[in-house]
Amino acid sequence: MLAAIPFDVHVTDTYFVVSHLHFVLYGGSVFAIYAGIYHWFPKMTGRMLNEPLGKIHFAMTYVFFFLTFFPQNILGILGMPRRVAVYAPEFQGLNTLVSLAAFGLGISTFVFLANAIYSLARGPRAARTPGVR
Repeated sequence: MLAAIPFDVHVTDTYFVVSHLHFVLYGGSVFAIYAGIYHWFPKMTGRMLNEPLGKIHFAMTYVFFFLTFFPQNILGILGMPRRVAVYAPEFQGLNTLVSLAAFGLGISTFVFLANAIYSLARGPRAARTPGVR
C-alpha cells in the first residue's frame, strides 16, 4: 500500500505505518510461534496442553491483537503522527482502546504461560503421535 504514492504521502510518519508494521510482524511471527509451540509441545515434553485453555488463549490473543493494532490504522489515516509525547484530544478515544487492548494482549500471554506450566506438571501424557485419534 505504501508503494502507492498518493496514499504514502498521506500516511507517511503517521500511526498507520506503525500499525502496518506491527500487523505484519506480530501477526506473521507471534501467531506462527504459538502455532509451533502448540504443535511441538507434546513431542518436546511428553505432555499435552490443556485444550480449553488453548482455545481461550487463542481467542484472547486474536481479539486483542486486532483491537490493539487495527485502531492504529484508523488513527494514522486520520493523521495522528508518530513519535509525539502528547496526542491531540481527538485521538484520545482510540488511543485508550489501543492501550487497554494491549494490556489484554499481555494478559493473553499469561494464559498461555499458565497452560504450559500446568500442562508440564499435570497434563495428560502425550500419545506416541499426539493429535491423532
